[in-house]
Amino acid sequence: MSAPRKKLSGAAFRKKRRLQEEDTSKMAGSLNRFFKPDPVLKAVSKTKENREAVDVEPHPSTSSTTVGEHSLGIESDTNTEEESSPKSSSSSEDENAKSTLADLFDPADWPEMLTSSLKETIVLKGPAKPKEHFAFPKDASKRWFTSTHYRRRLGNGEVYVRKWLSYSPRLDKIFCFCCKLFTTTKMSLTTGGYNDWKNLSQCLATHEVSPSHLTAMGNWTELLTRLGSGSTIDHSYQGLLATETQHCQNVLQGLVAIVQYLGKQCLAFRGSSDTLYSENNGNYLKLVELMATFDSVMQSHLKKIQNSEIHQHYLGKDIQNELIGLISKEIRRRILRLLKDAKYYSIILDCPPDITLVEQMTMVFRFVSVKQGDSPTANPEIHIEERFLGFLPATTHLEKD
Repeated sequence: MSAPRKKLSGAAFRKKRRLQEEDTSKMAGSLNRFFKPDPVLKAVSKTKENREAVDVEPHPSTSSTTVGEHSLGIESDTNTEEESSPKSSSSSEDENAKSTLADLFDPADWPEMLTSSLKETIVLKGPAKPKEHFAFPKDASKRWFTSTHYRRRLGNGEVYVRKWLSYSPRLDKIFCFCCKLFTTTKMSLTTGGYNDWKNLSQCLATHEVSPSHLTAMGNWTELLTRLGSGSTIDHSYQGLLATETQHCQNVLQGLVAIVQYLGKQCLAFRGSSDTLYSENNGNYLKLVELMATFDSVMQSHLKKIQNSEIHQHYLGKDIQNELIGLISKEIRRRILRLLKDAKYYSIILDCPPDITLVEQMTMVFRFVSVKQGDSPTANPEIHIEERFLGFLPATTHLEKD
């Protein structure tokens, strides 16, 4: 017969439970020894968390819930042309990381792992700083950051501008723009930000003469110079992208001219075939073939189509309908602008049946167009003009309708 089960005392039970908790804590995180986290995924996930936090928690000094260039009064030191310059990524990881960035202007939203393409984009944007009348929030000790720290007066009276100083409106902290990009030294100005406003002047004066900061400033200036001269690694890809973009624009200009010609002459666009250089393929494709005999751009475009080098050829039915719709919107907009400028006009309505014997109401405007002469003393030219605006479905013929 087995011995009866002995119940532990309170002290013995607590000791046993403490030993079990210690063993469990020792085993915690043991799997991390065999698996290493992906730094790119870690940077992307952290960026997503920062973006979600920005969208939910409003900043105390502003009424907007998102941190953006316009909502928080952020302005960049670079001009608009540099901001709108096209950037091409060197890998798919660069594109995925770019798409998750909430705001490149705020250094607090930068990912931990910065690729070369991201660094070039951020350098072209330049360090962000609030506008002149931005209201900086106060901390618990009633201190706040001021724009005077962007300037430093030297001993000879010369004023030195701290272009490297970047302010994060979301965190109410400052960062060193160049050190955060080009140095691996861990400091508050490169990791979490600095907000000790009481000792800020001493911190900035010490940091801007440190060897790591001077090296980062040199790297920043060198990269900015190479970007301006077009000597970066991906400059060839950017040039190729710009050439292809210009080629597509030239092709579309020719196709728009064909659409305008066919519409002005009231000619049909399509035929029984949609194949190039085939019989009965319609006026649209025939004019494209005709243009290719004289225009080198269109000729090169058709050769790429025949050699299956491109699949977006802009010659299908959908692009034809889209071009017709865009041109009709522009014509309608100009007609309405003429009507707004005219003092006298009348509306002419009629309901003729179409080829399917369905009645459609036509809307025509007749108005007085007054054009001023070349000289102030010349009499104005007065013309009576009519413009067709479009068709309206005529379902009933009642007076109230």
